Amino acid sequence: MENETDVIKQQMLETRTHLAEKIEALEEKVASQVTATTEAVAQTVEGVKETVEGVKDAVESTVGVVKDTFESASSAVSETVSSTVETVKSALDVPAWLQNPWVLLGGSVLLGYIGGRLLGPVSTPSFSGLGSGQWYGGPRSQTATSFGATRPQASAPDQAALPRPTAPARPRRARRGAGSAVSPRPWPRPWRRPWTR
Repeated sequence: MENETDVIKQQMLETRTHLAEKIEALEEKVASQVTATTEAVAQTVEGVKETVEGVKDAVESTVGVVKDTFESASSAVSETVSSTVETVKSALDVPAWLQNPWVLLGGSVLLGYIGGRLLGPVSTPSFSGLGSGQWYGGPRSQTATSFGATRPQASAPDQAALPRPTAPARPRRARRGAGSAVSPRPWPRPWRRPWTR
């Protein structure tokens, strides 16, 4: 039996050594995998840090460009607004207008012209019906018939029997002026005061 116990002890010792070797091999394998994983994680973290820093730099540069653009645009707008305000102030400065009466005269003429163009032509009475007998009891007016009034119709006199108005005859003068051979006085006539003859 002692042999058997020695054999069992020997087997147990061999088993322990085999187990220790296997555990060491497993440890080395796990350690190498942990090291490889740690290195991969470290590289990934490094890559993420670089990416984050690149994105951060890009965002900062974009924010800087946008900020500069906004500042330049706002300064340009404020300059434009201030110049527009100054122009309107100078255009509406009535005391400055009163210093030069020609500006007022020109402005009033321009305003009258624009007003005339906008309002349109003024209707003038037409005298085209003077010879058609309307003055001699011609057609009745619209107002008389609209109120229901009845007037006796006056007959229009015969147009041929009415005397035609004629203008008095004026004697025609010979035209004498500059360059005429028979000019009574030199041209242009020198100015003379009537009281110093």
